[in-house]
Amino acid sequence: AGLYNIHTVEIHMEVDGVAQPPFQWYGNLAPDSLSPELSIGNIIFPTAGNHVLKVYVRNPNYLQDENLNNDTIEKTYKVCDMVLSGTYTIDSLQPTGGTNFRYFAEPLAILKECGIRNPVVFNIAPGIYDTVLVFNYRINGADVNNRIVFQSATGLADDVTIQHDAAGGTDNFIVVFNGSRFVDFKNMTLKSLDTTYSSCLILTGGGSDHSFENVSFEGPSSQTYTSTTALVLDGEASKEHNIKFYGNRFINGGFSILAPNNDYNKESGWIIDNNEFINYYISGINMEYFDSAIILNNIFSTTSMYGGSVGADLSHCYYPVVENNKFEQPLSRA
Repeated sequence: AGLYNIHTVEIHMEVDGVAQPPFQWYGNLAPDSLSPELSIGNIIFPTAGNHVLKVYVRNPNYLQDENLNNDTIEKTYKVCDMVLSGTYTIDSLQPTGGTNFRYFAEPLAILKECGIRNPVVFNIAPGIYDTVLVFNYRINGADVNNRIVFQSATGLADDVTIQHDAAGGTDNFIVVFNGSRFVDFKNMTLKSLDTTYSSCLILTGGGSDHSFENVSFEGPSSQTYTSTTALVLDGEASKEHNIKFYGNRFINGGFSILAPNNDYNKESGWIIDNNEFINYYISGINMEYFDSAIILNNIFSTTSMYGGSVGADLSHCYYPVVENNKFEQPLSRA
């Protein structure tokens, strides 16, 4: 920011407040210009966790700088001792160590802080797990070729149940995706226990690119039309694209899938194929403002006597494909 070319300057560096050897730079840098990229040293972070790197310059052209307000940059780095890659187990009867995690919170913390570097699979040991899974972050390294899969170790949906008894609206979910992407669930049961707050899955905050295969979404029998009893609830104010449901069972609930949107927030890439929607009170699928939704080979079956019950309710949906579905209900509407 001065008036004269810079020919030399001291570049100082600190790691967690500890000074490193300074670097003396020589060259010819005109005012209001950038130097080429240069290496001033190597850093080895000694431990996992947060580390602060600070770099600042002093004594341009061997003179004291008149203004030190713009001479320092500082950045915090998260150093990980474990980045997930490959196949792991979640088994509450075994200690955490090696490739096993005892609690769901442990791998979720690593996904949040450090991410993955290859496809990752979590094989869940048979059992009933009282917990919720919160994915409210983008996962570093996750993309279309590097996905994260949670699945029953036996391949049987009835062998693994993740359940939750919600206390109210703030914890009305078993799995919530709030901005996360590329996480899939296979071969398990998600079971909500509360009759008023009975959602199993929440999609919000741009939580896109998820697939659910052979998953049983189950809630108590319902006779209410509020969104709190939707087994799957899609956030109205955000766009959750590329959500795929293959071969799942949706049992009870006010709605099986409730996905309201608006005309300036259309969603796309949803595929609902070969699922069973059983004993819903209001509707099996309720979708608004979708582009090119694909709904194929599903069974909609309910005993609900509610006069407004609809198997598949598509409002303001553009170019949907709805083929080879079966509807069975006392007051037949679709």
